[in-house]
Amino acid sequence: MNPPKSKLDLPPETEVSFVPMDAVGELGGLQLNETRTIEEVYNGYTYFADGDVCLAKITPCFENGKGTLAQGLTNGVAFGTTELHVIRPLRRLDARFLFYLTIAHDFRSFGEAEMLGAGGQKRVPEEFLKDWRPPLPPLEAQRRIARFLDEKTARIDGLIEKKHALVSQLAEKRQALITRAVTRGLDPAASLTSSGMDWFGKIPAHWERGNIRRFARMKTGHTPSRSHPEYWEACTIPWFTLADVWQLRDGTRWYLEETAERISEVGLANSAQNCCLPARWFSRAQLR
Repeated sequence: MNPPKSKLDLPPETEVSFVPMDAVGELGGLQLNETRTIEEVYNGYTYFADGDVCLAKITPCFENGKGTLAQGLTNGVAFGTTELHVIRPLRRLDARFLFYLTIAHDFRSFGEAEMLGAGGQKRVPEEFLKDWRPPLPPLEAQRRIARFLDEKTARIDGLIEKKHALVSQLAEKRQALITRAVTRGLDPAASLTSSGMDWFGKIPAHWERGNIRRFARMKTGHTPSRSHPEYWEACTIPWFTLADVWQLRDGTRWYLEETAERISEVGLANSAQNCCLPARWFSRAQLR
């Protein structure tokens, strides 16, 4: 556990990998973009080497599965964030099997229950790892299990990557479809004319042009004071806020079906709103 750096036998000017917490992946992975000399990082950072298993000890990094099997380190050595525990497997323990053990759900759940500290400073103590007693099959079985998980997780990761690419392509297609429909209409054979704006291009010749105020009324208002509880008690009227706008920004929702807040009749009377329907008239369709 947390091997001492005093046994490191390399000159002080030796370049080694430098690993901040951001470089440690969730459920594996390690970014090795930075290097520093041993003398720069010897004091104040955590030491580990190729073949060591590292896991975050602070919340929420531990719960999120931040951890890795160290491989490909510069000169086989790294120094990094002090918020890491380092486990160096002995001969009876396969390093990849150990890594998979440390990202398993059970291990993370047990470790979370043993955390010490308050709030955002809770940490998994070293004693939890020292006392941890995982099931340990024979070494060859450990290696077979690790190879199996390497193959299956790589396949799943590939499927996830393809899914993300497909979602991105579909989002682009959807946006292009919307843009095309609202700027060119549904008839591809319609004659076009200049919109009068170079950046907008052409529009169907039979469409109208003009400022938005020619076709819609702009309404605005203010939120009634929060210091008056009666404005926000026994509320029945949906009250639209910026919080509702943010809920729609992920692109998976098109309509507002429910507002985060509601206001009372008294609160509405003390606002600048004058275009709100009475609460009893609202239906799901009308909110859309």
